[in-house]
Amino acid sequence: MRPEHGAVEFQRHMRKYLEKIKDINNVSALDRTQYTLHDSVILPIIAYLEKEGVDFRFNAKVTDLVMYPEGDPTTISEIKLVHDDNSPSLVIIDPMDIVIVTLGSVSSGSAVGSNNAPPKWEAWDALEDTIMEDWSLWNKVSGMATRKFGNPVPFRSHIKESKVVTFTITLKDSTFLEDYQRMTHNEPGSAALVSFVKSNWNLSLSVPSQPLFANQPANVHVVWGYGNDPEKPGNFVHKPMQDCSGKEILLEVLGHLGIDQERILPSANTIPYIIPLATASLLKRSHFDRPEVVPHNATNMAFVGQFVEIPHDTTFSMEYSVRSAQMAVYNLMGLSKRPPPVKTNVLLEVFGLLA
Repeated sequence: MRPEHGAVEFQRHMRKYLEKIKDINNVSALDRTQYTLHDSVILPIIAYLEKEGVDFRFNAKVTDLVMYPEGDPTTISEIKLVHDDNSPSLVIIDPMDIVIVTLGSVSSGSAVGSNNAPPKWEAWDALEDTIMEDWSLWNKVSGMATRKFGNPVPFRSHIKESKVVTFTITLKDSTFLEDYQRMTHNEPGSAALVSFVKSNWNLSLSVPSQPLFANQPANVHVVWGYGNDPEKPGNFVHKPMQDCSGKEILLEVLGHLGIDQERILPSANTIPYIIPLATASLLKRSHFDRPEVVPHNATNMAFVGQFVEIPHDTTFSMEYSVRSAQMAVYNLMGLSKRPPPVKTNVLLEVFGLLA
């Protein structure tokens, strides 16, 4: 977290994770997948759902939700769509159907660079227009009822505070991993993150167990990292991280590690990726800016994702999104099941600290 993020989110993280701080870099205490989340989680779920007959509709955008009654909507009756060819379509919702909506998007306005070029993200005005367009559904929905459907403005309007630059380093031999292990005494996959405390960019590096991808060749290794302060000049590359090519970012990483660049650069391909709203869910907000998963008196609708309100839980995690989906399904389907309670520090609860 950064100083610009909300005190409420910091408090919740303290209550939930304080007793685990001693294991913060111990990957054995983490739930990790064998490969990337896309390979290990998303693709198997898609395959399962397709087998169960789920009808996925791609290349379409939801532009509006028609609700009633006016003034205090409780029920969705229609979903309006626009396809990539600009043709509109309408989905009629039966009163017995349920509609689960993801609000907001942390990937909105993102841009990718290359080993030799920085990300070509849009000019400021164009970037704001892109984000407004991507968040247009929540903008519309929030105006249908006072407070009930939340307020997207605090999350999409502070790009300087939410911006992060991430990068992947693809290596064609094991030289970097050998040097990394010698410098840090960590084998790949044995530590969660290596953070460079003196880094102007606030850099962190993750060297996971290999292979990271299911189809990754044996001689290829992939490393991932990010910088929380991409507007500042680097310690070794004297320009903002957001203006750097992948090669320049790798030079900065190698400088912090004290690794000879000539040993690494010929076999490395570094891809930078700027995410303007990466930490938007952690920003300062008021109590009503995040809607409840199932809004008051709602009959067939629920909201899920990083921008809904789950009491006591910490956003910016897959667990948060999964919990919101569980709450939505259990409630709308009338099930007696409930998600596991949010874990908090026992001592803080007993003594009423951080209340």
